[in-house]
Amino acid sequence: MNFLFHVVPSDHPLLRYQHEYVSLCEGLRELGYTFYGTAEYWQEPEKKQFLIHKAPVSFVSDVAVYNTYYFAAFPEAIKEVDYSRINILIDREDGLYGTYGHPMFKKFNLILRTHYNGHINYTYYHPNIKPWAFGLSNRIMKAVDDSFDEPTIDRILVNFRIAHQLRDKAAHSFVPFLAERYPVFNRITNEIGALGTSASTTEYDRINWEQSGHRHDPAYYRLLNTSILTSTFGGFVFLKPFATNRIVRQGQHFYGLLSKILKGLGKDDAVCYFIDQYDSWRLWEAFYAKTCPVHMDFEYWKWILPVMPKNKVHYWGVSGFRFEQSAQELLEMHRDDILQIANQGRTWSAANYGPVPVADRFLKLVKELEKRGDF
Repeated sequence: MNFLFHVVPSDHPLLRYQHEYVSLCEGLRELGYTFYGTAEYWQEPEKKQFLIHKAPVSFVSDVAVYNTYYFAAFPEAIKEVDYSRINILIDREDGLYGTYGHPMFKKFNLILRTHYNGHINYTYYHPNIKPWAFGLSNRIMKAVDDSFDEPTIDRILVNFRIAHQLRDKAAHSFVPFLAERYPVFNRITNEIGALGTSASTTEYDRINWEQSGHRHDPAYYRLLNTSILTSTFGGFVFLKPFATNRIVRQGQHFYGLLSKILKGLGKDDAVCYFIDQYDSWRLWEAFYAKTCPVHMDFEYWKWILPVMPKNKVHYWGVSGFRFEQSAQELLEMHRDDILQIANQGRTWSAANYGPVPVADRFLKLVKELEKRGDF
């Protein structure tokens, strides 16, 4: 079985960081599978080559892999999809109404969707949509490992580049309650961008900074490893129930009224809401680093990953909107217990979301399709 990845070339104006391809292909390579791309992608400076090589003219794949960025760059390419083979779409895009539901993907055998949410009836769109995750790549793991042995400081790292509704809510309702014991450190690093090509910037880091959309920064990974807690909140809050714009939203009026009643009674109104767009690179970088990720409770909010983390085992999660109560519980935790959560999160993330386990999970899904003859 071999694979063709449809890649947005590095010289295209709509180029995006195609992380989902990188981690998957790193795993496929380690497992010994053959894959090519429609263009070269992802330089590996240490090997002086690309991870994904451009396919020879004679190459015929068993499985075609696309991402949503490819169809944004080449909208006419949908007409060239060969439905006699297995076709898979990876949708890592933000937003409530994602590309995953577009009718043009109805014939795809499989759609792997990050930000998968149990409050959204994905089968309303297509029954072939499965949960996926950002996960880890070798670049991320190496960058974290390089500063892993530095001492841990009792502080909470909060350094988001982009505002999210939930991040703002946590910044006002959760983080201040921790500040006396865990001071807030909110420096946003841009070490490579600031230093440019100076002697202190390695070629390896400069190339990875450029091709990751400026997400690669050794100073940032040092902050992760040296902060006992890291805020990984992300997402936008919506009233239940999930509905497309083709459905009357009477239910949302009900939940809006219920929210006002619960607030008036001094009760948690989280039962009236759901949160979308919760996944991020920061979440997985924090999982793998020597820090305890702080986010909302995955199970409470029905956020679905292929393999679920456990609250207070692999991360610290806020249930409902009980931010102050959760912060007080965290303040009562012994330092060693927080470090244990951080260590367990690191082990869990590497075992389930490193390149090899991601590729292995992908291959199992493909083999299920092949066994059923769904192409």
